[in-house]
Amino acid sequence: MSGGDKKNILLVEDEALIAMAEKAQLERYGYAVVTATSGEKAVEAVERNPGIDLILMDVDLGSGMDGTQAAAIILESRDIPVVFVSSHGEREIVERTEKITSYGYVVKSSSITVLDASIKMAFKLFDEKEKVDEAIDALRTHAQLLENVIDRFPGFVIWKDTDSVIRGCNNNFALKCGYSSSSEIIGKTDYDLPFRPDEADSFLADDREVMRTGIPKLHFEEVEHVADNELMTLETSKMPLYDASGRVSGILAVATDVSERRKL
Repeated sequence: MSGGDKKNILLVEDEALIAMAEKAQLERYGYAVVTATSGEKAVEAVERNPGIDLILMDVDLGSGMDGTQAAAIILESRDIPVVFVSSHGEREIVERTEKITSYGYVVKSSSITVLDASIKMAFKLFDEKEKVDEAIDALRTHAQLLENVIDRFPGFVIWKDTDSVIRGCNNNFALKCGYSSSSEIIGKTDYDLPFRPDEADSFLADDREVMRTGIPKLHFEEVEHVADNELMTLETSKMPLYDASGRVSGILAVATDVSERRKL
């Protein structure tokens, strides 16, 4: 590591001589190291120093909070990689650390080479986690945008799986069918909605034809009974949906109410 690329490590170790020796070794490997001798001081150090990049946390810290307790408190307010270090390899000790989001467990008798490799791996894992978190945030943003567009569409939007089971719709459609939100319709079929049986038969036949052929059926008129026995005339378009492998995974229907236009 060059001087400007130094990673800042908080070494939490209650034995002063061990802490001094580990600090010197890590600094020879290019890390900048600060130390804390207890769980409480580790929490304080992270609060004071936002530049800490990783924590090497001893599990057994004598009296006071142990390493797992300190790590849990730190992780409540800071997303930072923690590598646990312990002179114990017993199963129950390791299991205590498994309850905490950590990036490794190193036995104290391990060489500095092993410790350095564990630190580098922890940084790589943490970087990958951040990339995944960013991708998830982006997907959530796109999903929220799509949901807003669908719910503000003045007509009706509904999508189903290959069995014509409803997997989503906009609120306009839910309200017209007598439901307070779109989530109440998920898992239902056209036969569960206010439509007449012959209407549901016709909708299902259209679904199957579009999914079988893969050819959209666009701008056709259909009538249906909705909540309160209201009869509507809709201009509907149905399109097949595809999964990542290119297979038909369902159907999307978009409709607008043309009842008033038909009356005119």
